Amino acid sequence: MNSLRARLLAATGIILLAFVAFTGFALERAVRERAELAQRDKLQGLSYALLGSAEITNQGEFRLPARSLPDDALGRPDSGLYAMVLGGQEAGADKVIWRSPSLLDRIPVQLLPAVGETSYANVTLADGRIWQSLSFGIRWVVDSGQSYRYTLVVAEDSRPFYAQLERFRGVLWAWLTLAAVILLVLQVLILRWGL
Repeated sequence: MNSLRARLLAATGIILLAFVAFTGFALERAVRERAELAQRDKLQGLSYALLGSAEITNQGEFRLPARSLPDDALGRPDSGLYAMVLGGQEAGADKVIWRSPSLLDRIPVQLLPAVGETSYANVTLADGRIWQSLSFGIRWVVDSGQSYRYTLVVAEDSRPFYAQLERFRGVLWAWLTLAAVILLVLQVLILRWGL
C-alpha cells in the first residue's frame, strides 16, 4: 500500500510540477511579448506626435520648438526618453539635423529604414545601458514641391521596462510555487484518505 501511494504521489507530483513550470514559462513569455509590443506602440505614437508638431521650411529646415514637444520628458536632459532627426536634402542621410533637449549625444542607428517603414531595435550603448529605439523613414514635400528625406528616431531607456518585467517574473513564480506546494499537500491528503 505504501509503495502504491508513493508511486501515485511521485507520478502526480511530477505531472503537477511540469504543468506549473510550463504554465509559468508560457505566461512569462506572453506577458513579455505583449509588453514589448506595447513599448513599440508607445514609441510609434511618440514619433507620430513629434511629426504632427514639426515644421519644415521650404529650404528643408526641420523645426520642432521645445514648447511643442508631445512629452515633457523630451525637454529634460538625460530623462530616459529621446528623439532625433537624421537627413535633409543637403545633409547626409545619417547627419543629425535636430535632437530633443533630453538627448545629450546621439541615438545609435544600425540601419536607416526606407520611406514609410519602421525599424525597432534594442541598442546597447558604450556604458552598457540598453535603449529601445524606433526609426521611422519619412519623405516630406514642402509647398514649393521640393521633397526632403528624413529619419525620425525615438528611443527610451529600457531599465524601467526590464525592471518591471523582473518584478512580474518574481511575483509570478512566487504565486505559482505557492500554488504548487498547496496542490502537492492536497494530493498527499487525498491519497492518504483514498488509500
